Amino acid sequence: MQFLALLTTLCLSLASTYAAPIEPPPPEVLEVDDIDIRKWSEGNGTSYKISFQLRNPYPEANIEYHAITTCSGFWKEGANDYNTECANDAFSWDMEEFVSSEQFTMTLDHSYVLDLARDEFPHVGATAVVKKEDLNCHDVDGCYECLQKGETIEAQIDEMSSAIAGPSQQQEDDTATSGKTDEVTPPKNETPTSTNGESASTTASASTNAGYTNAV
Repeated sequence: MQFLALLTTLCLSLASTYAAPIEPPPPEVLEVDDIDIRKWSEGNGTSYKISFQLRNPYPEANIEYHAITTCSGFWKEGANDYNTECANDAFSWDMEEFVSSEQFTMTLDHSYVLDLARDEFPHVGATAVVKKEDLNCHDVDGCYECLQKGETIEAQIDEMSSAIAGPSQQQEDDTATSGKTDEVTPPKNETPTSTNGESASTTASASTNAGYTNAV
């Protein structure tokens, strides 16, 4: 009985040791903070400028890179190009719908490293709907400015994908050349010789006279 109990304990221990790792739950939101959007009038129309902080709070997204950045945009009223950018290239954003400084919808994207050993790069996309109640707006220095209130806006992730990066170009080049040997070009103005010291032409001539051709 003691032997069976010991064997059972050993089996359970091995099973727990070699159990498959638990996959972390997928990320749920991207977080938006510190929205600052300004509107002002010029001789050639009305202009807008926006900046905000964008963050991926998912712990697995912070293995190698800080999953936070500052994003911005600038556009003229009625334009379709919002000149969007983020300081961290792993993030991007765009204005999906702009009603006013107090109501707009943004699409947010983040690509990050999940598994360094496999070069696994998940991508998540989210939509942030900003409403009047999220902002404090007032006139200041000739422009209309709206600042985000204290609460973080949680943009629910509605798009998720994962890609495994292929070998780098250098790895491909190394693989392609690994089986090749260097070609030796005979010096100019010299006659190539066979391994026994005779000239190649002499060897070929002798082989032909024997009834066959020996390629050197």
